[in-house]
Amino acid sequence: MRTMPCINVLSLMAVLVFFELFSPTVSRVVKPLGAIYCPNSYIEVRQSQEGTEPSGIPLFAVEISNNCPSGCEISNIHIACGQFSSDILVNPNTFKRIKIGDCLVNNGQPLAAGAVVSFKYAQTSQIPLSVLSIVCSK
Repeated sequence: MRTMPCINVLSLMAVLVFFELFSPTVSRVVKPLGAIYCPNSYIEVRQSQEGTEPSGIPLFAVEISNNCPSGCEISNIHIACGQFSSDILVNPNTFKRIKIGDCLVNNGQPLAAGAVVSFKYAQTSQIPLSVLSIVCSK
């Protein structure tokens, strides 16, 4: 039976520890080959209450904007969205829950620099929304 030399195991552990300590904490998702520097902060998610539905359920407006300073397009925008649901229809090409805790923006298609995707939803309380992962390209 062959055993791995200690130095190889230690080297691997050192690389893993280095990656964990010094990789950007903004996004720990591995970006595809050819992707550019792309922190999650390039996407801004804003929401506010905009009144109520006739049924009395609060209505919320959401804006998701591409704030990439170098003018990059951003695609595959995934938003942490808990158990997102709405009492009014949200266009699934705009915002769609693909699994619990993961919603897809713009059907995964690129959002141009400066562009904004917006939608409204109705729910008994505001749902926390934050960026999970994104992919930037020139």
